[in-house]
Amino acid sequence: MATYQTVVWTAGDVITEAKLDNMVSNDQSENAHAANGYIANNNVYYYAKDTGGTNRIVAYVTTNDVMKIGNSAIDTAFVTRIKARAYPTSNQTGVATDTQVTLGTEDYDTGADFASNTYTVPVTGYYFIGGKITCSVTTVEANKEYICIIKVNDATALTGYSHSSLVKAVTPMVADIIKLTVADTVKLYLQHGATGNQTILAGSLYTFLACHLVSLD
Repeated sequence: MATYQTVVWTAGDVITEAKLDNMVSNDQSENAHAANGYIANNNVYYYAKDTGGTNRIVAYVTTNDVMKIGNSAIDTAFVTRIKARAYPTSNQTGVATDTQVTLGTEDYDTGADFASNTYTVPVTGYYFIGGKITCSVTTVEANKEYICIIKVNDATALTGYSHSSLVKAVTPMVADIIKLTVADTVKLYLQHGATGNQTILAGSLYTFLACHLVSLD
């Protein structure tokens, strides 16, 4: 059974080893001190009272297994498990070079960090970033270069090249682990050397942007 301990916390306190040691060395049972832990809407909260008697959240685990730490407003929150993957809902036509890919459907977005074709980084750390773009055979031109680009804060960060020897669908892709800072934006772009505009194929199998937190900084 989980245990909870009354420890004096003041709003804005940092969780320190000494504080945690104090909690461990003076554990009381959940039944004896149930006010220090509760479940609401299947989310698990752990809190302690500050010097004024106000409950302050120490840790908060969501139903998506995202852990946050902070006060009752969780204003010092950090996320330890976040990921998102999105793909086009329908074919994107008339795509000129250096055009952002429209990603209208999410495979998943556990931290609710993906919106408007853009992934916004919730916490500084090292992220796996993967992108793939499939250009339709109906618009691909032979002997042209097609580039899958990941832009961070609207600047090129990663590139993956493909060359069309024949008039066939081409699929440039790119993947790497890079350090990102909170509030950075991640977008997927297509550049190409074709004379005509391109069509990007829809569907999770053909075109996508994936962003996964690997470790905190």
